[in-house]
Amino acid sequence: LNGAHFLQDLRVRIGDEAFFAFIQDYLAQERGKIATSDDFFRILRQHTNADLSDLISQYFQNPH
Repeated sequence: LNGAHFLQDLRVRIGDEAFFAFIQDYLAQERGKIATSDDFFRILRQHTNADLSDLISQYFQNPH
């Protein structure tokens, strides 16, 4: 469920308009491809200038 929680927190952070524009763009650009995390964040950054570093750290930090 972490992925769903991340996407919900991302939506709250950047707002509905930017979030849904990003999702549609991501789908359009990556349809039929194997998308990477770099692809995800590259496209996301085209839709927001919000500082997402805390969210990224919270959800993607490697456990030690």
